[in-house]
Amino acid sequence: MQKENDGLSSRLKRYKFINLIFLITLLTGFVPFNAASTTVSASLIAQTITRQQADRIFKQGVEQYKAKQLQSAITSWQQALTAYRTLKDRPGEATTLKNLSAVYTNSLIIRK
Repeated sequence: MQKENDGLSSRLKRYKFINLIFLITLLTGFVPFNAASTTVSASLIAQTITRQQADRIFKQGVEQYKAKQLQSAITSWQQALTAYRTLKDRPGEATTLKNLSAVYTNSLIIRK
């Protein structure tokens, strides 16, 4: 019984550590996936964006995630994040960061 608890505790600590690393990664702006194309898209989004457009991009990412198109979902959410930051929409920014963290964490767990 003690070994099971130790194993569970170890996995929980590892999961929390992975989540922390991804959150720090996202907050510092380091993104290991195709950063070049995202930067171009981000500069275009920052020029003229509305809340409705940002929400549409966010929802597109949700649909891509549900369809298991993880890279496309990441790209959409990165664009939505840039849009929300431009609009100074903190709730939209927080929700987008949460989704990005989840997709990065899930893709790490699946790879193991």
